[in-house]
Parts: sequence; C-alpha cells; structure tokens
Amino acid sequence: QVLLDYWNGTGTAPSAAVAKASLMEMTNQLKIENCRYQKDVIDAMFRQVESDATVPFRTQAIPGVVYSTDFDMGIAGAAYFDIDLANYQVSTGNYTAWNQGWSYRNDGVDIETTSDNVNSNGFNVGFCAAGEWMQYDVAVVASAVYDVQVRVAANGPDGRFHFGAGDADISSIVAVPNTGGWQTWQTVTVPNVILGPADKKLRLYVDKAGFNLGSFKFIQKGPTNTLATNFVSAVTMDEHTVQLNVNKPLAGPIPASPANFQLFVNGNAITITNTVLNTGNPRIINFTVNHTFKSSDIIKISYTGTQINAQDGTLLNTFSQKDVLNTIAIVHPVPGKVQAEAFFYQSGISLENTSDVGGGQNIGYLDPGDYLDYYINVAQSGFYQVAYRTAALSESGQVKMQLIDTNGNATTLHTVSFPSTGGWQTWTTTNTTASLYAGQHHIRVTITQPLFNMNWFEFTFLTASQEPVLLEGLTVFPNPSNSLFTLQTTFKERQNMEMQVVDFLGRTKISKSLRGISSLQETLDLGAFPAGHYYVILRAENGAMFTKKLLKLGN
Repeated sequence: QVLLDYWNGTGTAPSAAVAKASLMEMTNQLKIENCRYQKDVIDAMFRQVESDATVPFRTQAIPGVVYSTDFDMGIAGAAYFDIDLANYQVSTGNYTAWNQGWSYRNDGVDIETTSDNVNSNGFNVGFCAAGEWMQYDVAVVASAVYDVQVRVAANGPDGRFHFGAGDADISSIVAVPNTGGWQTWQTVTVPNVILGPADKKLRLYVDKAGFNLGSFKFIQKGPTNTLATNFVSAVTMDEHTVQLNVNKPLAGPIPASPANFQLFVNGNAITITNTVLNTGNPRIINFTVNHTFKSSDIIKISYTGTQINAQDGTLLNTFSQKDVLNTIAIVHPVPGKVQAEAFFYQSGISLENTSDVGGGQNIGYLDPGDYLDYYINVAQSGFYQVAYRTAALSESGQVKMQLIDTNGNATTLHTVSFPSTGGWQTWTTTNTTASLYAGQHHIRVTITQPLFNMNWFEFTFLTASQEPVLLEGLTVFPNPSNSLFTLQTTFKERQNMEMQVVDFLGRTKISKSLRGISSLQETLDLGAFPAGHYYVILRAENGAMFTKKLLKLGN
C-alpha cells in the first residue's frame, strides 16, 4: 500500500527495498495459481462487448432450488436490471459505483454474503429497488403446478415481488413480511405457479423495495389440470395495446375479437379492434383498441365468455373489472412544474425523500453523463424561464437540457450551473431560459457536473416584452405553398443562427448553420415532402428561438 500511495501522489517515496518487495508481491499475486476464475468478468470483458445476448451463469433445475445470485450473464437490460449501473466517464476521472454488495459476482446486481442456512449458496441479493429484475436459465422437468418457497429477509413490511416467464407474469404480486432484520430469514410461499419444459427463462421482478432475497425452492404439487385457468395480470404495452397474462398456456385459436373481453377507461367501455393469442407465449393475449391511452387513465378489463380453454383442457374463468397496469409515460404540460423523479427513463439516477417544501422525492447520487428523459407538451411557442430547484453540500453542479428528436438527435436548449447551498437538503432556485415551439417533445436533462440534488424544474412562459430582442419581424411568404417558402428577417446585430425545418412530429427535414448574418432571406424547398404542417425554427447562440408555422399544400 505504501508503494500505491506513492504512485497516487498521496504518500512519501518508499525505500528501494520496500519498493522491490511490493513489486515482487504484486507479481506473485498475478500467478495463475493465485488468481480466481470469474466467468462473469471474462464474459463481460470479451463477449458482452460484442453481443447483447444472454448466456446461463448456471442452468438450474425445477423442481429444485434456484439461487437468486445465479442469474444469467449479459448486459443490463438483458440478463438483469439494476438501479446502480456503472457509468465509466473516463475523461472526467469521476468514479461511478455500480454495486452495493461487492460479493460473489462483478455484475450490477447487489450481492452480499448471507447468514441464511436454508437452501443457501452462501450469498443473497440485497439492496433490492423497485423496477429491478433478474433472469434465470432453468430446466423444467414437467408441466405442473408448483409452490415456490422464497427465502426473504426484511427490516420492514414494504417489499413486493412477482415471478415472470417469457414476458408474461406467472404469479401475482407477493408481499414480503417484516422479518426483523436484513439477515433474519423467513420463507414466503408463492402458491400455484404453473411451469413447463417450454419455460427456459424465469424472472423475478422487484415491485417495491425493502427486502433481501435468498433462494427459490420449486416444489411440484400436481398436474396443471388440477388448477383452474385464471387471470394473473394485465398491462398497457403502448398507447393502443393491452397485454393480458393468464396462469397457463391457452389453446388456439381463440374466438374472433373481442372474444367476450371488455376494456374500460375511466368507467367507459372502449372498442377492441383486434384480439390475438401470442404464439411465442400462449399465456398472453394482446388487445388493440380504438383509443389512445393517457397516463392518467384508470383502465379495467373483464371477460364473460365460455369458449377459451387452456392447453390442458380447463376453461378460462370469467373475471370482472380487473386492474390494467397503466405504464403510459406522463406528458408534462408546459408551462408547468416537472418533478425530477417523474421521468419516463433514466440512466444512473437514484431517488431519496426530500425535506423541501411539498415533500416527495429528489434525484441524487449523480455522476457526469447520468441523464433523465421526460415528455412535455408545450402549449405555446416562445421563450420560457426554466427554474431549477437544487441543493448541494459544498460543490457547484451543472446540467444540460436538450431536445431529442425522433431520430435520437439532440439539440441543446441551455446549460446551467447551480451553486452550493451548504447542505444536501438546503434548497435554492436557479433560473435560466429556453425557447420551445408548441407541441409534444422529448427532453433530456444530462448531468455535466455532479455533487448536487434536484427536486424539480419549472417552465414559465415569458411574454413578448420579456423575450430578448434580436430581430425585427420574421415573415414567411408565400404561406401556404405547395413547394417554395421564403424566410425573411433583419437582426439587431450580427448573429450566428441555426435554422431547422421540422414536421409536426419534430423530425428534422432541413437543417442549416447561418454564421455572422445581419439579415436573412432564405428559400425553403419543401416540394419533396408530404402535405401538412411544418415549423421553421431559428435558434440564436444565447438560446433564443423563433418559430413560424408553414402549411405545405399537396403538389
């Protein structure tokens, strides 16, 4: 350690003898007989950089014990998902922790040693967070009904989990009891799980944080036809599709749509236009509807038929007004406040409770390159004040807000720095501006300088008198036109501008950089594009944005 401290600039130079002894010790430790083979490390270093496919860490037999720590090898999002993921920002020198357990394996899943002596391999999955999951390669001997004895430990009653196979839920959500400590273990039995040889991959999903996970022992109870065919769960797949999961594979074909199913939104029946049995996993029925789901919708599903059977001959039981999990992303209105935790996707972010006014949660434990994605719906094109609510113990922070188009291209709206406030829950508000055009957009907030917390950010529309005065009039003629539009304006002073023409979905059609201009007369040719509404956007270096709507007529 003395030599390492010296190399790192944190210690004095060792003597030649100490340096030689240290180097010899390190060399000896590199001998093959002194090294431990970690197949997950080798897989991550060589195979995973070329492939997103998963491979078994170990194939586990059912009936039998499945160890929670022996999930598949592969990248995050394919073999497992964990909130704490490594984010190697090499150029910044900032270290990103990717694990809280530091045992057994080197993946993102948090594994630690365990004191459990029942169905144990000496390790458990810990620090479970909502949204995390692990996938296991299994060999199911027989199609049967199984009880699953799950070893859990918890210091409170909040934990929740469920099992899935082949993208379908195969159990309801199970509550984890307060066992009295993180290493005080109990068995929770998940009854009546149906599996067969076709089920090659098993998943455990964490629905709510607050427990540690040991092993799952699958005990065969009897043939599948001794158990009724029942509803398990339902979930929205997109704005027009619902997936129904039942507890066993169904026999096809199923009756014509709607096949005696009914879907309800906020108490009102909606039209089912297509009903399809999933051939890849016949536990699943997919419904397409003549309706656009919103994040605020309360969705229910019912079944009143007698014509759908499982492959074992049992009839699908009727059910009424079962909840459909609504996964549609929130679209935040602008002007308005966006809670930082109300993202539809994030990378590298952690949440914690906040003591700021209004309570709730803030984002924290941030590193350069972490980011959050949001959908916003801008009511009016123009210039907006953007207020960020942040706290920091002693360092300043910084973020970059970007507009992401449908091709994944990013346009920076602003970069803003935050002061230190003297405490992680001592809050202040920092204001900046952004120009936005009307419509629905995908924005990304990227951490460019860490060591701060954020609670929310808020958009406030600035009136025309509050906008920076950069140009004198912006006209487009002719408008409408079936091909050519002329954009004309005069600037108060020379400007560097970026010009874009986008369609109503935000897809860029024309893009051009304009340097050192004091006036503008630009001809825009939309003749090759379909008829419809377009926007021409001018962005100045200070973030000011000016837009005009174009109406392209048919040729």
